[in-house]
Amino acid sequence: MVQFLLVLLIFASPVIAQAQWFRPDTEVIFTHREVTGTVYNEWSSAIYCKGEVFGRTYYGGHLYAEMDALVYPGQWAYIYVYTDVADPFISAGGHIRCYLY
Repeated sequence: MVQFLLVLLIFASPVIAQAQWFRPDTEVIFTHREVTGTVYNEWSSAIYCKGEVFGRTYYGGHLYAEMDALVYPGQWAYIYVYTDVADPFISAGGHIRCYLY
């Protein structure tokens, strides 16, 4: 019985290892007023995505947003951060990671 479980674990480990994060079709764009992160699901099954976008304003403010989303095939998911016209973004960034659900 122990040998059977050991063999099962050895052969099942590559399947378990496939459930890793990947970088899907994502984009992070920033203008003086907003930072936008987008992800598109081009796969035939749903994907689960986690992401964040952030920006630094002219007067030193740091703005940040997070996303946890289940994105179905052919759909988009968005994440936004906004600022005021009087205090525009001077730098921004973000990232989104996904795995097949």
